Amino acid sequence: MKDPIQKAMKDTYKAGIFSDMKKLETLEKAQRKQGTFLPLSLTMLTTCCVMLVLFFLVKTPPDMTEISSYNDRVSMEQAYTERWEAFSNVVMSEFDEQARVQYLATSDWALQQALLEQEEGRVLAQLLEHMAFIVGNPSIQVEFPEVATFEQLTVQAPVLVEKLEKAHGVWNILKLGEKRLPNMEVFYMDFWRIIGNLILYSAIVYFLYSLWRKKRNPVFAVFQGIVVLVMLYSFVRPPVIQVVTSKEELLEQSLTSYKDFMGEWTGVSAAKVVDIEKFGEQLAVLVDVGDNIYILSNFIYVKERRGYLQERTIWGRDDILTARSSAVYEGDAVGNIFALPANHNIGHIEIENDVAKESVFLNIPSNKTGIYYLATPVSIQGEDVDFTFHYYDKQGNLLNE
Repeated sequence: MKDPIQKAMKDTYKAGIFSDMKKLETLEKAQRKQGTFLPLSLTMLTTCCVMLVLFFLVKTPPDMTEISSYNDRVSMEQAYTERWEAFSNVVMSEFDEQARVQYLATSDWALQQALLEQEEGRVLAQLLEHMAFIVGNPSIQVEFPEVATFEQLTVQAPVLVEKLEKAHGVWNILKLGEKRLPNMEVFYMDFWRIIGNLILYSAIVYFLYSLWRKKRNPVFAVFQGIVVLVMLYSFVRPPVIQVVTSKEELLEQSLTSYKDFMGEWTGVSAAKVVDIEKFGEQLAVLVDVGDNIYILSNFIYVKERRGYLQERTIWGRDDILTARSSAVYEGDAVGNIFALPANHNIGHIEIENDVAKESVFLNIPSNKTGIYYLATPVSIQGEDVDFTFHYYDKQGNLLNE
């Protein structure tokens, strides 16, 4: 006689009841396990995105550095009014070449920095930038109102700036000494580059996660973690291009270039910045090292990095430092930056076309240490033409060239 228990088991297997039940039970367990398990990579990715959003939302107060030579509001207003009068004279002269050269010789950098410290001073600082742009590009046709006082300028400035921005774009003016953004690459990336990187990394992580779900291979989980770490590092690593945003950093980089050539033992403890001028996107910095030694450094503004990148540095003792520059303004072929030492005897500098013998000159108002820009107008430029500089003293005598 057959065992009834064995008979019942055989009948159950034949009917397929046991196997189907086990399959359903196993499937339900797998679904519950998948529903409760979240890959570590997705959690890390979400955390990284939240951190980036928080970084963008959190603002740090500016750390200002006093560099302005204007000690009170009265002197600042007087300087601004004089600059406007000089600009008006250039416009009334129909952009005479000599008038243009003299106006562009010195910049409004110090005045702009002083204005940025004042409430609603940014508009006036932007107007100064537009004025230099217009003088440097005489083909621009703009009508300006007649203004006699600084108060009238403050009223007219917003309207003028709005009109000029619509016609020629917005000028970004950096307040030297403002605290920079956190030292992470993500803060200097283009917005669409950030979005593109997030989409790329997210697609890779999702692809690895899909493979992991199918095969449950821990190798794919490890790859997910590596991809997330690479993404995080690409965002938080130090910027590839190091720029400067303060007077102290300008001094430090200038001295570093000087010491790299002269030797680390070179004494620079008494070094100080004596002049800063901005011509277009170029920032010229003059440093007095002591013992009649001066350093001239040229920095270029990098918009994406919101700071200045060092381009070149030269130095000399009791000498005129000259740095050839690309054309700062469209109305000029080339330009040259001059740094004059203290107590010099130069009255004016002349640049002459050796072939056509055409020239323009720059009047030097005082014998103080300073930086000047001498533009070479397109009208005296030619193909394969050399230029010669002539230096004259206050009495008009030609000095040694």
